[in-house]
Amino acid sequence: MRREILAFGILIIYAVSSIYLERIVFLSDPLLKTILAFLYFFLWISPLIYFWRKAWIREELVIPIAVLILAILYISPLSTITTSIGRFFPDVDFHAAKVLYCSTGHFFNDPVTSYPSIYPPVYHILVGTIMRLLGSNDSWYILSRFHIGMLIVLFLSVYFLARFMFNPRVGLLTILLFGAVSELPNWSLIFFPTPFLLGLTFMVNAVTLVYLSLDGRRWYFYAAGLVTGLAVTTWPAFLPVALALIAVMFYCQDKCSERIRNLVKFASTCIILPLVLWIPQYIALTRKHLMGHGSIGQWKGIPDLGWLVDLIIRFLTQGGFDKKEHWVTALFGFNYVMLIGLAILGYRSLKGKGYSKRFFGIFLSLMLISIPLVHYVFFFMYSRRVQVIFSILIIVLAVYYLLTQLNRKYRLWGFALLIWVILFSNGWNVYMAHKYVMETKGRYETWKKYTGGVLRFIQSNTRSGDFIFATENTYRFVIIGNILRFNLEAHRSGNYYSLNPELAKELSNHYDDILLSNDIFLIKRVLGFYGIRYVLIREGEQAQYPGLKQLYDKCAVGYRDENYAVLKCDAIP
Repeated sequence: MRREILAFGILIIYAVSSIYLERIVFLSDPLLKTILAFLYFFLWISPLIYFWRKAWIREELVIPIAVLILAILYISPLSTITTSIGRFFPDVDFHAAKVLYCSTGHFFNDPVTSYPSIYPPVYHILVGTIMRLLGSNDSWYILSRFHIGMLIVLFLSVYFLARFMFNPRVGLLTILLFGAVSELPNWSLIFFPTPFLLGLTFMVNAVTLVYLSLDGRRWYFYAAGLVTGLAVTTWPAFLPVALALIAVMFYCQDKCSERIRNLVKFASTCIILPLVLWIPQYIALTRKHLMGHGSIGQWKGIPDLGWLVDLIIRFLTQGGFDKKEHWVTALFGFNYVMLIGLAILGYRSLKGKGYSKRFFGIFLSLMLISIPLVHYVFFFMYSRRVQVIFSILIIVLAVYYLLTQLNRKYRLWGFALLIWVILFSNGWNVYMAHKYVMETKGRYETWKKYTGGVLRFIQSNTRSGDFIFATENTYRFVIIGNILRFNLEAHRSGNYYSLNPELAKELSNHYDDILLSNDIFLIKRVLGFYGIRYVLIREGEQAQYPGLKQLYDKCAVGYRDENYAVLKCDAIP
């Protein structure tokens, strides 16, 4: 027992001290910080390996702690910044605003236009609830901390998936190779706080539960259905993965009565959350006449050869070839192809449980079909994220083959390959984490310097629900995700949010009226129609837009600094 406490002590001391080192070591070179982080990682992982080799501590305890230490290697750079690492990434802007909106009880509305939208709110409700419980108004801070926690849960989820399929050692090596599934290497969305990470974690656990339920634990089908429902409503592009799981459940069971009974168990819990969320959204959209022509899921014609070649390149490089980091992309692609080859050998050598080979064969085959389908219906960014599930199981099979089936004659080469992929993939990801943090810190300090005063004024002088007019760029840079207010034009196209074409056009026309019209009475009518009291202008914009020049001359100035002016326009003469 004392030795087990010592193992947990190593984990706790490593976690605290590594984050402390990140805060006090101000190296300007992310490569040096990465080397230091790895040296420190190996310093603390070595005693665990020693205890394991000496059989002082059970394998079932040591290996999960090693997985947690690896997760901390990834998250320690992210824990040192006061805001989200994706602070100036447009998607994260939107999610921070959506979280803030959900924290006020507006679950089904778009945070930019305030109209109902089809965007699933599971992620935002969860983070918004944490905000309310902590009494915080800073959606950026909560978002980044939630993301760090989810990274740890994801690492553990992938470990338990491989551990339950085979054994703890396969689980540990799967996690060590997990860095090879980084999507496009220099834009790994594992670092950005978006719903994808939460949906991916749910989906990994759904695959685990289905596998365990086929092993005789029939009540797991209920849990698998519930977690799959959470995954699909968090990130709807995982729907093909859910369908692949249903096919696995159907074909991996011998008796027809068992197939029907277990599918009912799965479906009864899987549809609960989608119904609870999607029916109110559909009703809200219908009442507002917002069920317009969608921009995804349309027939785009028969793909040509160029589309197919692009798909293959994106598949093999896990996202696409990046010209800036061409050598890194090539190495990731080379490693990935080797893992696929090892996985094929691992699949062919599967023995033991009768359903294991069928499970992997059916699921991976359907995933190979799903990836191009998602690529066609949505776009490449969605297909590469669905591919992550496929890639995790590829790693599991590759590790299984290397550990148990590889001929002793070639085992040294196999483990040399493992060490190379582990060092390269994890090293690159931790390096990019350090690089992102350094870049974000600099941009964030600049942003605080230029926007601090105007944000404090808006916070003090507006009420929740007030409209603030701003140009699209100024609105996104200053307001969205920090203080929840609205401008007229959607942050993206009207079709993206299922706004009907007429309403989208009306919003756009009114937006243009304020910017481009010289008729102050027309501008005044538009402001009055939306109840706009304040207009935000970045220095120089009044010279670019005739309408803003009119407002700048006729409205009272509520706030002004060298960068921004806030005009009080509810009493235009």
